[in-house]
Amino acid sequence: MSVVREPIAVAERSLPANLDAERSVLGAVLVENKVWSQVASSIDSGDFFRDAHKRIFDAMVALATQSTAIDYVTLKEELQRRGDLDEVGGPVYLAGLTDGVHFVQWDDMGDLLTKIAEWSAPDRADERRRIAECGQAFVREN
Repeated sequence: MSVVREPIAVAERSLPANLDAERSVLGAVLVENKVWSQVASSIDSGDFFRDAHKRIFDAMVALATQSTAIDYVTLKEELQRRGDLDEVGGPVYLAGLTDGVHFVQWDDMGDLLTKIAEWSAPDRADERRRIAECGQAFVREN
C-alpha cells in the first residue's frame, strides 16, 4: 500500500520580507509624489515580496512613464485598466496603503529603499536578516 502525499506549498521567495516596509514605500509615493524618483532609482518590482505590491509598483511605473501624477485615483484606474485591481486587494487595499504613513525623513527612506533592494542578493542571508530588523525598527519609529 503506497501513501500519496500532497505537494507542500512553497512561498514565492524564501527571502525575509518586511511587508510593512513595502506598504510604507508604496504609501509614501501616494502621499508625496516627489519621492517617486528616489524610489524608482532604488528599487524595482522584483524587490517586492508580495505579488500585489509588485503589481502596484508596476502600475506606478506606468503612470510615471506617462508623466501622470501617482495618486489613489490614477493608480486605481491604471490597475483597473490592467485587470489587476481585484488581484491587489481592490480599492480598499489601495486606500489602506497610506494608513500609518507619517511625515518621513526622506533621507531615512532612501536608506530603507537601498536595504529593501539588497534583499534580492542571494548571497547575503545574514545581512538580509539584519536589514529586516532595521526595516521593522524604522516602521516602529515612524
